[in-house]
Amino acid sequence: MSNLFYRAQMQFKGLCGDNKEYIYSQKGKYVQDNWFLAMVSAHNFNTKVPTYAKGQAGYKTPIFNATFEAGLRDKKEVGPGKTWVHPEKAVNQKYLSLFGHYNFMNDFQLAGRVEADPTNMRNCEAQSGLQYTLDKGTKMMAKLNNTLESTLHVSHKLNQNSTLMCTMTTNLKNLGSDYPARSGHMGYPFIYGLRLKYEA
Repeated sequence: MSNLFYRAQMQFKGLCGDNKEYIYSQKGKYVQDNWFLAMVSAHNFNTKVPTYAKGQAGYKTPIFNATFEAGLRDKKEVGPGKTWVHPEKAVNQKYLSLFGHYNFMNDFQLAGRVEADPTNMRNCEAQSGLQYTLDKGTKMMAKLNNTLESTLHVSHKLNQNSTLMCTMTTNLKNLGSDYPARSGHMGYPFIYGLRLKYEA
């Protein structure tokens, strides 16, 4: 089974002011059975350079998927504390990335991602994660990156309106050593948090 989708739009900003902007954006995807190709981009005619662009090629099933991605991120989305769909912190404006996940035994999901700047392939970033679903209301997630920063997250749905979440992050290099960057509450080399979420 094959499927083709394409959408484009033109955006006009500040027509009644001095700072006019003309932005053209487009999005497309082609699916052939379990294989797919996708692209998304935007171009600002004022700066005459792409605002962002991304292309994907991959294979996807309910159990397994793998995607290769290459692109140019919006400059506003790059830097410490900035978020992007993948990865959690976007640091490369131009990037190549390979990511995917595998579901097994119904309750486990294993995921991984590798990203690199095409001009500096040796300095890549890698992250792996494992999620375990105990039941409908309880999930555990652990992830580790190539700098040995690890995170453990547990969420448990207390009732229809309330969810309790606990997170702990540390760097494995800090444990059992006098690492100079050792910090945290009372000198413990980890950061932790507890959150109660209520939805009416």
